[in-house]
Amino acid sequence: MIVRCQHICTLLCAAALALFSACENGESDPKVPQILGDTLLIDVSGQQYKIRRFGDALWMMENFRSTRGTNPIYVYDAIQPQTDKIPYYGLLYNFQTAKELQPKYWAIPSEADLDALLEYMETTREQAGAFLKGDADWTTTQSDGVTLNFAPTGLGYIETHDREGYGTECYFFLSDRDEKLGVKVAKMVDSSQAITVDYHNEVEEYMTVRYIMYSPQWE
Repeated sequence: MIVRCQHICTLLCAAALALFSACENGESDPKVPQILGDTLLIDVSGQQYKIRRFGDALWMMENFRSTRGTNPIYVYDAIQPQTDKIPYYGLLYNFQTAKELQPKYWAIPSEADLDALLEYMETTREQAGAFLKGDADWTTTQSDGVTLNFAPTGLGYIETHDREGYGTECYFFLSDRDEKLGVKVAKMVDSSQAITVDYHNEVEEYMTVRYIMYSPQWE
């Protein structure tokens, strides 16, 4: 019994020393993002993103583009992949991968979160595009630090890898789910400033991902 207790104590001490050594060497949990001056989020693949506080939540100001997930789709045209566009367009993911990759303390926004964001910016779903897209036709991007610059990434399909709406439509996941109807998705198009919300197939479709974090997590 004494030998067993000594063995357990030895293991605990070794674990504590390993943890202390990791802290000394600056190592940290890769799922915990770093916030530098409330302006950057670093994901598990080392990508950095602009972030901004709106009311009680921090929002990512750029599309997610981590390559650590299951089958992310690069944004591409009909001829060849255009990796130079990834910083703006990001990558497309299915819902499961988006959940797997969300950094610690961050989450996919809900429909209520989206409405709270629009309310904070004193706008409506009918006029949301001016704030979320930058301009109605996606012909320019904004660097004013307020516009979220959602890009017209379109919608991808897992089985066929077909794509629709690239350059003219944007779809991004919300966290609301229904067992029969699927997951809620927000959609914007180039010909309107409105944003609509509807249910989509969370298993078969790829789309844009953004994450948010509420203030109690960092204050």
